[in-house]
Parts: sequence; C-alpha cells; structure tokens
Amino acid sequence: MRLFFGVKISPDLGELVWREIKESPVYNSPWRWIPHRNYHLTLKFLGETDEEILGNLKEAATRVALQTGSPFRIRLENFGAFPSLSRPRVVFYSIKEGSDKISDLAGRLNIEMETLGFERERRPYHAHLTLARIKKRLAPSMIEKLKIIPSLPEEANQRVDSIILFRSRLSHSGAVYERVCNFPL
Repeated sequence: MRLFFGVKISPDLGELVWREIKESPVYNSPWRWIPHRNYHLTLKFLGETDEEILGNLKEAATRVALQTGSPFRIRLENFGAFPSLSRPRVVFYSIKEGSDKISDLAGRLNIEMETLGFERERRPYHAHLTLARIKKRLAPSMIEKLKIIPSLPEEANQRVDSIILFRSRLSHSGAVYERVCNFPL
C-alpha cells in the first residue's frame, strides 16, 4: 500500500482556494491543477508500505495525536513555489496561522516513523497546501503571472482536529486518496 499521513483540507476551505485559483491569471496554465477534493497537508510520506505493520503505524500515530493535545486552527495565506517562484516545480499556498502546530505534528511523526524503519526527512518541514506540480520550464510571462498572485483572504482557515493515514492510488487521471484511519487530537 502507498501511504502517507496528512491533514484533510475541509470542503469549504477547498472551495475557497479553488475559486481563488480560477480567478487567478494562471488558471489556464500549462500544468494540471490538483483537484480540490484531493487537497491535504502532507505530514509524512511513507511510500509503499507492507500491510503487516499497519498496527504499528496506528499505535505510533495515536501517540503523536495524544501528545499534540487539543485541536487548533490553520490559516492559508501566501502563494509560493518550490524551489522559488522564478523556477517553480511545486506551487502552493503557505500556512500562516498554525504552521508551528503542523510542523510539530510532522516532526513527531517523522521521529515515530523512523523507529519503525522509515527514512527520516532531513529537510526542514514547510507547512503548505500543494496546488500543482510543474514538470516543464515555464515561459517568463507565466512566471511573472505567478509572482502577482495575491494572498488568500482572512477566511481561508479551518480547524484541525485529527491526523489521517491516507492510502494513495495512482492512475492516469491522477491520484485517488482513501482514508485508512483517523487519529483525533
């Protein structure tokens, strides 16, 4: 099974983000946007995982959820890209409010998963909502359009009350994510 831990973006927040994208100067872009029904914040990507260790994954995620404490809010804000807006490979909205809590969840999962044999992520965690992956070099005019996309409005927020273990199934029409298990905070 291809698995990852994440936080699901609520339908209301997903709709708001999608409306903003549709109104942006890059909506008709040379890449494919991630469907808003798939919006999530990845906390820890596990990749192909043997089903036999599912119980261990659930125990570890339960510990992380209990250590985290109570639910909290996140707010999406600035448009950005990895590695940069001048050379974008992934475009996203960053997390403003709640980024420290999301980063803490990701860090705790990283440590717990390492004890189960998963490789520890060495790069610093950057809380973000991925909108698209860009495979080809962009024309300078498209890069200039990316640079002027405004921040999201104040209402681009939601409550985070659980960690989810997702299964990812890849197909020609894109990834399909299934909830395997939910871990309440």
